[in-house]
Amino acid sequence: MIPAKENELRHAFEQHTKLAKNGTSPSHYLLLFYAVECGLKSIFLNKNPNYANTNNIPQFHGHDLERWIKDSTIPANAIGATPKIHLQTNNSSCSIKDTHQAWRYGIVLSPTDEQKLVNWLKQIHNWIEEEI
Repeated sequence: MIPAKENELRHAFEQHTKLAKNGTSPSHYLLLFYAVECGLKSIFLNKNPNYANTNNIPQFHGHDLERWIKDSTIPANAIGATPKIHLQTNNSSCSIKDTHQAWRYGIVLSPTDEQKLVNWLKQIHNWIEEEI
């Protein structure tokens, strides 16, 4: 894994945001996911200055946004409940931490669930913008 510092993650948050903003395709949603992930990691490193970069975090959570949310101490009322996500093809469930793979590989999510997920990501994104 390539180590990332707080300021690099903040910059990545801003860059992904610029490209994801106003888009409605799975590619835009993927960038929104990555923007949120980078923003949460940036906030975590900012709140924990004893970690110089992501490689120093003892229990690194990768793409697990739910864990990063918990570690970033986002108030539950700021972002709402975590949506339940299903794949369109067979209605099997898909964890939040795996949704980026669905978008990356072209696997279609349930349209209703996908919209709930995108709205949830936008709520997290808005909270991050206020914190950064």
